[in-house]
Amino acid sequence: MKVTVLGRGRVGTALAEALGAAGVEARLLPGRSLPDVSGLVALCVPDDAIETTATRLAASLDAAGPPAGSAVVHCSGALGLEPLRPLADAGCAVGAWHPLQAFATTRTGIRDGITWAITAGEPLQTALHGLSERLGGHPIDLAEPDRARYHAAAVLAANYSVTLIAHATELLAGCGVERRPALDALLPLMYSTLDGLAAHGLPDGLTGPAVRGDVGTLRRHLAALDDSDQATLYRACGLATLGLVAERGVPADVVQQMRILLTPPRQDR
Repeated sequence: MKVTVLGRGRVGTALAEALGAAGVEARLLPGRSLPDVSGLVALCVPDDAIETTATRLAASLDAAGPPAGSAVVHCSGALGLEPLRPLADAGCAVGAWHPLQAFATTRTGIRDGITWAITAGEPLQTALHGLSERLGGHPIDLAEPDRARYHAAAVLAANYSVTLIAHATELLAGCGVERRPALDALLPLMYSTLDGLAAHGLPDGLTGPAVRGDVGTLRRHLAALDDSDQATLYRACGLATLGLVAERGVPADVVQQMRILLTPPRQDR
């Protein structure tokens, strides 16, 4: 299948390069280009530009409609098929095809073994499965209403883990450690956590004082954090972790002690 990738940003660049390396005929064009809608067109433009791009492409089609077998997909994680409606109304097969990976720069390549989230009807669904596997990935099918929930999961796992590390480096700054050395100290800890999670799954990949039922250590942490932003974040993460802690078999009375300790104090009005 010939693939045209619209959008020279991080995802578009990586996708075009990966397709070419996999032996797929692919070309990379700027997002504002107006190519022929033939083969597969992948829209790797910002989410807010997808509908506008789809409308321009639909308007470029002649009265006979697109060539047989033509399809247009977008690579947004959160959006469904509604932004592609102008193309669907014009007779194109449409779908969503999202690589579940972080792309830090335009030099970030697509990794082997990632998940590709697909929302499409047949025969496009099968074609996207085949392309995902050709790129070394694992396709999953998502119902359109589930895409926002799926993308929220991705944001929690990828984006907000960076937020947690940023706050952790701020805490180490308070110990006299500069940001880059602090990050260098924390990254191996993150890697070892991910290794344990990959090896043992949930909930057994969880480590730390909460899973040991160490209420005293949690109390010392909160005393050291005082009323800082990190204390608020620590409490929220701790409370969100108690379900895993209970799964690990920590006694219910100890879990309740931790819940009381981690619950933010009421503010007087």
